[in-house]
Amino acid sequence: MNYKNSGTVVIILKAALICAVLFCCIGCNAYLNTLYNGRNAYNEARKLHLTKSRNFPDSMLVTPPQDAVTRYERTVEKSIKVIESFPKKRKWHDDALILMGKAYYYKKDFQKAIRRFIELQTEFPASKYIPESYIFVGMCYIEDGNYDKAEEVINFALSKYPEKDKNQELTMLLVEIAVRREGRSTAILLLEKTLKSAKSVGKRMEIVLRISQLYIDMKQFDKAIPLLKTAPRKKDYPEQSYRLDKNLYVCYRETGKLDQALQLISMMASSRLYSAHEDEIFYEKGIVYKVLEKYDEAIDVFKTLCRDVDSTTIRKDTSTFKSKAFYQLGLIYQLQMKDYEKAAEYYTLAAAGTDTVARPNALRRVTAMKKLDSLRNVKGAADTLREHRLMMIGEIFRFDLEEPDSASKEYLQIYADTSIDRELAAKALTSAAFITKDELRDSVKADSLFRVIIEKYPVSIYAKLAQMELNLPLTVLTRSDSAYIAYKEAEELFYGKNDVKGAIQDFYSIARDYPELDIAPKALYAAAWFSDNVLLKKTTAKTLYEKICELYRSSVYCSTSADIKIKTLRDTLAVLNEARKREESIRASLGRPAVPKATNTAADSLKTDSTANSIRNENDLELDDDVDRSGE
Repeated sequence: MNYKNSGTVVIILKAALICAVLFCCIGCNAYLNTLYNGRNAYNEARKLHLTKSRNFPDSMLVTPPQDAVTRYERTVEKSIKVIESFPKKRKWHDDALILMGKAYYYKKDFQKAIRRFIELQTEFPASKYIPESYIFVGMCYIEDGNYDKAEEVINFALSKYPEKDKNQELTMLLVEIAVRREGRSTAILLLEKTLKSAKSVGKRMEIVLRISQLYIDMKQFDKAIPLLKTAPRKKDYPEQSYRLDKNLYVCYRETGKLDQALQLISMMASSRLYSAHEDEIFYEKGIVYKVLEKYDEAIDVFKTLCRDVDSTTIRKDTSTFKSKAFYQLGLIYQLQMKDYEKAAEYYTLAAAGTDTVARPNALRRVTAMKKLDSLRNVKGAADTLREHRLMMIGEIFRFDLEEPDSASKEYLQIYADTSIDRELAAKALTSAAFITKDELRDSVKADSLFRVIIEKYPVSIYAKLAQMELNLPLTVLTRSDSAYIAYKEAEELFYGKNDVKGAIQDFYSIARDYPELDIAPKALYAAAWFSDNVLLKKTTAKTLYEKICELYRSSVYCSTSADIKIKTLRDTLAVLNEARKREESIRASLGRPAVPKATNTAADSLKTDSTANSIRNENDLELDDDVDRSGE
């Protein structure tokens, strides 16, 4: 035996075995490393997502921030790689599937999530993740709006895995379904039943919060108040304790119990337990003072909240409450103190802030103040548009600064100015009357102003509006009214009296007499349509359709109907012309006299002018025969 050779063989075999072991270890490590990276990405995503979710405690699922979405997508990518790159290593495939499904759920891709959870249930029925997968499938169906399917899945999970409801997790999902079905009363009954069996303090606080919020949503504040007053507050649960007191404060405020609301919000402001919500608490305290018309106290609170904040640092106001406080300060100084300079200062700060409601409103107001100042400082020869300028001042007060009393005064000054155009004076007085009625809530004064309008401007649209407001018989007819009445009378001629020609003539007359009104192209189209389809007067119809598109090109009657009709009628009239020529040729060959040509009065008269005013100068419409004479 060659020992030397046999030793070599042994060495080779050992080396091969070591390589095989190393290869397996490397493959296994790559497999586990991929799954580890997927789990890491998922955990990072959840941490980022939960940070945002804390701002929306009543939402079941908050849209994730983009950096969380990126990590959820990485979770899916790594999980897919575990399954596809290592198809024979199925030991951790269920881990990959549950990770994928949860990542899809949290990034709101519910159908993909459901498919992965069902794949897990089918391929790995003994997996430890099966109960959790049913809960997530139920949540997917809830978010997708399929409440019947959600209820079916959650009830199945309740019956098969009752231990999963030890913290009322599944019951709370049934409550969510009831709420989303607009069954708030059903949800409250479920929650009250759950409250009796809830064991932990934290869970009881959570359930009370949910019940109270449902009562608040239904505006049943008196039912929420005793529940909230008796609910426990615990140092170990600062967030839940804060939300309970916040809901109680809302109930006091909404029911007009402002003294109790102020007492509660002041207690919350002094509590260290609620220090994380200091900005919101101070803001609400300022609002209560403002509602109580204690403006000096409100100013002090809002200024305390905004201390050490300027136009640069306001952009870093992540809570948005400082921005809101600046806006409230602007409102108080504008509307209560009548200090426009101070108001503009605070509006400018609010406009630079982060609150998406306060920012545009503040910008609108500060812009309006600047415009108001410029309009008031126009004097002398430069004031060539004085009447327009005065009306703009009234409109700024009314719509941009929301000062109806100031707007009304401006409009009444315009009306009292004897140099103002009569039409503009009537408009200003009408504006003042409506502001007095709708915004100042002074019906007696408003009625007196409406009577002045009727007396001084008896044939105007403003007199008609005043009659309507005072419930008086309408004696004022505007041009629009007259045109509408004429149109109805033309319809009655056609439908009620079967006078087709009379109806067509009246429709044409409306277009002639009221060319500037919206009813003109409608009436002209009616004349054309009845000429075309009832009397079969194709030449007249074509002429009228052409007139619609000539005078009212942008109207719906031209773009959707007349344009098409004109092309159709051209073809029809061409066929009729050919038939007529053949008939005349036959008559000539037989020695018979030619058919006399009909006049084309309507067509000729309509072509005399291309302006809208030309219709007003036309005489009665004459209905032509069916011969196209456009080439004659």
